Amino acid sequence: MKAIIISPHAKAQLQDRGASKKEVENAIWEGEPAPAKHGRMAFRKNFSFDNN
Repeated sequence: MKAIIISPHAKAQLQDRGASKKEVENAIWEGEPAPAKHGRMAFRKNFSFDNN
């Protein structure tokens, strides 16, 4: 399994969006891929709000 490196910008976005690093990793491994800017890939996965 390849390591996931989260950029400083993405880390700041985690706080702004109320997401956790674990959710980001889960979205990358299990989410739906889509093309993004500059030849990158984006991944999307919906999570339940306030899931304790």
